[in-house]
Amino acid sequence: MNPMSQPKFERQLVGEPQHFGDQEIQLFARLSGRSWESPDGIGGGAMVNIVPTEVVVRNRDGTETVLEIVDDERKAMLGMVAGAISLAVICLLIIALAGRLSRGR
Repeated sequence: MNPMSQPKFERQLVGEPQHFGDQEIQLFARLSGRSWESPDGIGGGAMVNIVPTEVVVRNRDGTETVLEIVDDERKAMLGMVAGAISLAVICLLIIALAGRLSRGR
C-alpha cells in the first residue's frame, strides 16, 4: 500500500449495557479516521476520532429513552475558526485595496 494513501473508515461503537437500579443504560459512539502502512508492510499508523453520539436508557417497564449527545464545544470551536478565517480574508482584501490605492497616487 502506498504510504500516501489513507483509507477512511467509520464505524458505530456500541457499549455494553450497564444496569443502575431499575434502568439499563447503553452508550453509542462514532469511530472514524484514516489508516496507512509503510511500503514494506512493517509499520503503519492511524488517526482516529471517537465521538459519543447518544445514550439509550431502558426502563424495566420496556420504555426506552434516547438522549442525543450534542457537542456544543465542537460547534463553538468551528464557529471561532470560521470567524477567524473570515476576518483574515477581510484583512487581506483591505491590505490589497490599500496597496492599489497607494500606487494610484
